[in-house]
Amino acid sequence: MHKISIAIIMAILLAFIIIFYYQINTNSPSVNFYFFSLEDADASIISYEDTVIMIDTGEQRDQEVLQKKLQDKNIAKIDYLILTHPDKDHIGNAKYIIQNYSIGMILQTNYNKQSTLQTELNKEVEEKGISNEIVTKDLEIQIKDLYMKIQPSNIEYKDANNNSLMVTITYQGKKALYTGDIREERMQEILQEIGKVDILKYPYHGRKNELSKKFIQKTKPKITIITGKNPDEEIIEELKKVGSKIRLTSARPVEIIWEGKEES
Repeated sequence: MHKISIAIIMAILLAFIIIFYYQINTNSPSVNFYFFSLEDADASIISYEDTVIMIDTGEQRDQEVLQKKLQDKNIAKIDYLILTHPDKDHIGNAKYIIQNYSIGMILQTNYNKQSTLQTELNKEVEEKGISNEIVTKDLEIQIKDLYMKIQPSNIEYKDANNNSLMVTITYQGKKALYTGDIREERMQEILQEIGKVDILKYPYHGRKNELSKKFIQKTKPKITIITGKNPDEEIIEELKKVGSKIRLTSARPVEIIWEGKEES
């Protein structure tokens, strides 16, 4: 009888262990969004399992901020370095990143600003033999359950801002939209195709234009990241109207985690 009781107890314990192990291993991994605290510049990291995506690199003066956080996060390799457009507040530290981290692939717009910063960056990319994708049509990349879509402009604009690459991250029904510094003309181009998003990196540091209200009403972001210290008040008011939580990276870094759903 005693042996039977021990056997029953052991069977129950084993069942609990199996259930516990199953619950741990059926939870999908989380996605971590980190927006560096910069004044009027863009730089962010997306981490998903062992994949790291970096979107823009801030200004050259922001190098120490980037270096410290990448060290804190134990990041030595960046799988995808996406440079939305070649303005100095977006590619300022790209050369430094390339020199000091292992880079899997660089993705850039086809807009050539012919600046010293962009020229030196591309020279460094070529010398290191890094895969350099000039995005001229929609590009979709799947990383397990995470989907990344990179969209160039369909029209060749005369300014760098409107030629920004737009990046959409989709994971388990949630969506994050990075808009670079697109302005009114590019907003007009995409207005019919965009929809609601969970995270919006607001365009052009929170500056308004004639389509800002429509853009906000279409996206209805749950959380809006503004990479500028003085966004236009009209933008703030419109975002409040749709119930968006507003985060300014000039005040502090912003970190958002999408927890993976448990599989049934």
